[in-house]
Amino acid sequence: MNLNDYISKINSTNQKVLSIFLTAGFPDKENFVSLAEGILNSGADMLEIGFPFSDPIADGPVIQYSSQKAIENKVSIQSAFDYIKEIKSHIDKPLVLMGYANTILSFGIENFFKGLNLCGADGLIVPDVPLEEYESFFGEQKSRTSIILLTTPSSSIERIKEIDSRSRGFVYCVSVNGT
Repeated sequence: MNLNDYISKINSTNQKVLSIFLTAGFPDKENFVSLAEGILNSGADMLEIGFPFSDPIADGPVIQYSSQKAIENKVSIQSAFDYIKEIKSHIDKPLVLMGYANTILSFGIENFFKGLNLCGADGLIVPDVPLEEYESFFGEQKSRTSIILLTTPSSSIERIKEIDSRSRGFVYCVSVNGT
């Protein structure tokens, strides 16, 4: 079931969604798939999998730490793609990939979106691509994956409406200013 269908199903029953975030390959890359599947089989509705980045500015110290450890363990975007593909072969719940633009650009944007489509990720969150750069970053890519944009407590109503019109699946609502 794709992310849009899954969210629509949940919305129609007025249920809440439990989404858990894990850094790809943390705490160790050999057991990551088992950890992720265990979380999903224990009641999580969806999983956000962050690919590691050396300077995750929008994240707090826990995710910064997990990202650093994953980098030390040689976890990459390709590793995240491989994890998602393996998890998707066993579980039909949404998996959302989350990471930073510089890592995607270093990987190669065309290669990234090709890998994203092949692994079966249901959504993509790139917190450091603002609405004003949406077209230049995502516009040329042919992705089956839902692009999820962020809004913040300081966003104007007009901006929230524009973010909503460009996001697919859901809008990521940051609840506080800061990390």
